[in-house]
Amino acid sequence: MRFSAAGSQMEGESAAGEPVDHMSRNREQQRGVGAMNSKDIVELDLAGRKWLVSKTGNLEDLWNELTGEKPGDEDRIPYWTEVWPASKVLAGHISSCASLLRGRLCLDIGCGLGLTSMPAVLTGARVVAMDLEWPALVYTRRNARLNLVSPLSLVRMDWRNSALKPGVFDYIWAADILYETRFCEPLARLLRYSIKDNGRIWIADPERNISAKIWAYFHEYGFTVNEIKKEKAFIGEHGGMVRLMELTV
Repeated sequence: MRFSAAGSQMEGESAAGEPVDHMSRNREQQRGVGAMNSKDIVELDLAGRKWLVSKTGNLEDLWNELTGEKPGDEDRIPYWTEVWPASKVLAGHISSCASLLRGRLCLDIGCGLGLTSMPAVLTGARVVAMDLEWPALVYTRRNARLNLVSPLSLVRMDWRNSALKPGVFDYIWAADILYETRFCEPLARLLRYSIKDNGRIWIADPERNISAKIWAYFHEYGFTVNEIKKEKAFIGEHGGMVRLMELTV
């Protein structure tokens, strides 16, 4: 399987921005779903469009498979296997920002299953979906094909060791990645390094106990931090209040 940081159109899919026949799209989606167990598909409606998100297994089961004996196991808890409410809020916001994102170079940090990458591609943005885990990128690519979304660039990278060029991204976003304070410094460093001087950063975050400390840390690091909105979001029975924050330099 080929992953590219430069971006190339996926064979057999329509390019972002081209008109797509919705009946044909639905037939293609159903053919894709037919090859999977229905319990592995999450259906979401965002901005008047239905999204099908293919996922694998159960977070708890996959977590239990980690022995803790391998180096880096603590960084490989498979959070990417779930569709999180914060991703739903961020994806909805992205869908509403077509005029801002069209033609812009964007970075999706911790892309997971691709829910926050795909709507951006449909706006005409040039999107780089990044994750530490290969399986997450495999599922992001699968979901892009399932929803007839292209082109989408994929890159495997640890945000503590960036291989990106400095100051190239117009927009950077992430959903539900601020669950440990040890991530603050390397994430702040990556954001400052990668964002353009006039760029914007969007982070969707459930209100955890550590959240206030993290926003204060970003402020101390030199970011201006503003709340865009706060709303309740659910995936099935799981969910709660999510804050969508914007960071600028």
